[in-house]
Amino acid sequence: GSTWLSGQRDAFAVVLIIVATALYYRYSLLDAHIERTRLRLTIAGLSGALFGAATLFRPTYAIFAFALASVQLVALRRRAIPYLLLLLFGWVLILGVSILPYFGVPGGLRELYLATVRFNLDVYATSGYSSPIQLLLHHRVELTCDIIIVLWAAIGFFTRHESGYPGESLRRRFTRTDTALFIAYMVGARLSVIIMGKFFVQHYAMALMLSGFLVADILDRASALLPRLAQALPWVIACAIIGFLYTHNFTPYFLKGLVEGAFDPFDYAYRKHPHEPADKLLNTDVAVRYLEHRAVAGGRIECFGMTPAIYWRTRTASASRFSMMHPLVLEKPIGGITEYQSRWRKEFIDSIVTVRPRYILIGDSDQLIHSAAYYQHKIPGFDSILVADYRQDTTFPGWTIYRRLR
Repeated sequence: GSTWLSGQRDAFAVVLIIVATALYYRYSLLDAHIERTRLRLTIAGLSGALFGAATLFRPTYAIFAFALASVQLVALRRRAIPYLLLLLFGWVLILGVSILPYFGVPGGLRELYLATVRFNLDVYATSGYSSPIQLLLHHRVELTCDIIIVLWAAIGFFTRHESGYPGESLRRRFTRTDTALFIAYMVGARLSVIIMGKFFVQHYAMALMLSGFLVADILDRASALLPRLAQALPWVIACAIIGFLYTHNFTPYFLKGLVEGAFDPFDYAYRKHPHEPADKLLNTDVAVRYLEHRAVAGGRIECFGMTPAIYWRTRTASASRFSMMHPLVLEKPIGGITEYQSRWRKEFIDSIVTVRPRYILIGDSDQLIHSAAYYQHKIPGFDSILVADYRQDTTFPGWTIYRRLR
């Protein structure tokens, strides 16, 4: 519902996975034993490309491509090989194309490897970075998924009901392949969360989406238990709940901005949406308005913290390539930072010295293990630049803003 949760990479990746799975399921998984048409083979490659795009959002989502391939290989054996090869080709093609620009940058491939593989293995996935609030949300979200699974299993035990696809005149039972695929995806969704080790709410996007299928089947089975005139009641209740929740969503405000002719409907919706975390929204709004009044659009600023939205809302660019402070400040489990993090810190300082951003913002309320204001003093040379070339211009709740002297 909130722009923070909807804007997480998981929300985008899950859509790609669902589309890829639906296409592959319809044209390649079940029908591979029929004629091997060019369309089915093309769809297999397209599905692989979509899985590759999802993997770019989060590497652990490659699990679902592997799960789909494994289920088909077990079900169809040798007949599955042409489709699996094209699935793999599409996946590799997207990954390959995505790294092509790095060949044009000296040391680009090494930096890509350090940022996407080494940093996660050495630091981010092992740093124990979490908080009591995140752990509480983790337990709440996981408990919701578990309750849905238990409820689905219980109502399935007491009912016999044939399920089919919406709009199909012929309804059929789920096959063993259907069941195996769903179980593989459920296991993959949990495994992805465990591998990442953070247990953030957004990491459960796939598990929550799969639970939605179970909820639909629960409603379908519950309807069958009621008298004919009352069979629509569970769906009416569910739609009423969804409608209520949707009023908290970002989209209606975006549409309202379009209708009212707002210059930027996205920015309009972001400002008008009443259900964002109040402190973060209001603090960001104050900083954005402050910078807008100083005509920074088109210029360079540096926002040190975890709020890169400042850049697009003020139409500015960052002075460095580090949009958030994570790679600069998080430490290894045994303490200290890696050699490449030391180089990144030097690059960060060198970028500020070279670009000379007009404003530097410190996100005092942006919190990892410590706040951005704490980490500011841990980066060699950062404080001396602020003392020599900048002065503290103003402070707001959550922000300290420095302005360049000359």
